[in-house]
Amino acid sequence: MIDRYVSQGDRCPLRGLLGDTGRRAPAARSILTDLMDRWQTSLAGGIRHMQATGEIAPEIDAARVATSLIAGIQGGVLLMSSTGRTDYLEAAVDLAIERLKGSGLL
Repeated sequence: MIDRYVSQGDRCPLRGLLGDTGRRAPAARSILTDLMDRWQTSLAGGIRHMQATGEIAPEIDAARVATSLIAGIQGGVLLMSSTGRTDYLEAAVDLAIERLKGSGLL
């Protein structure tokens, strides 16, 4: 995932929606909200599947972890595009995975 964001550079399709355009245009905000909701639902579904198979502890709040992961990824991508450094994105993803691993089973 990190390599993908590095290779796409400033061509991130969400970049404009996450910036001023998304704040100023109600239609853009609606599209962005729908995309983020679908991404969050998909990640939460994956986490729930891992809970069902015993890979992640059942007490993990799948929706909250998915939301946190998206926020970390998007924040890391923004900082990467501004600084050229990937450590922000890497740290966000690593900490989310460590949180899931720390649930006792992953």
